[in-house]
Amino acid sequence: MDPCEPESFTQVACDTAVARGGYWNNGTWYPHVYPYAGMFYLGRYNSFVAGGGRVRSISPTVYVPHTSTPAARPGVVRGGFGGIGSGHVSAGS
Repeated sequence: MDPCEPESFTQVACDTAVARGGYWNNGTWYPHVYPYAGMFYLGRYNSFVAGGGRVRSISPTVYVPHTSTPAARPGVVRGGFGGIGSGHVSAGS
């Protein structure tokens, strides 16, 4: 249940998923690249509802990471220069 899909849309969870490149669902991380900003998915949801679409009522806790999950996702490499930027300073003449 992707929080940005019209049938299961949850505003806060969708905005978070767009910003973080994925979402938690019952303690499992689902990476997903969202090509648009959160407002796009809100518009899709509103159109879906206006057209008579049925929305599933989902508890916001579904999209919360498990309490034992570390703050950073495992396997995610944070930005930095690593070996490229270390020790490459040159003095001028």
